[in-house]
This record gives sequence, C-alpha cells and structure tokens, in this order.
Amino acid sequence: MIEYKIYKNVYEEMLFGKKNMEFRLLNEKSQKIKIGDKIKFQVFDSDLFLIVQVTNKYIFSNIDEM
Repeated sequence: MIEYKIYKNVYEEMLFGKKNMEFRLLNEKSQKIKIGDKIKFQVFDSDLFLIVQVTNKYIFSNIDEM
C-alpha cells in the first residue's frame, strides 16, 4: 500500500466528499500506482488516516494539457 502525508483540512475535504481527486507529480512513487491499488492518506502528526482505492489514473505531459 502506498502512503502519502496530507494536511488535516485536506483529510476533512476527502472525508466529507468535497475532494475526490488527488494530483501528484509523476515521480518514482506515484508512477507505481495502478488502478485498483489502495492508498493510505495519513494526516501529519496525527493518527487520522483514510484508505482509498484508485479508480482512474491520468498522466499529463504538462499543466496546460491537464
């Protein structure tokens, strides 16, 4: 399972359905993510976390393409 650290306000937006997409730079860690994988989003300095399942993955060449 891949883990990312997030801020509490991002956690709350995810929890209440206000944020349902995550954008990350394509690096070695994010490149390994596949549809169906689970990601653990852990709140900085807290025991709070969410585990989500990847349903889609889009890769863009640049910000304008996105």
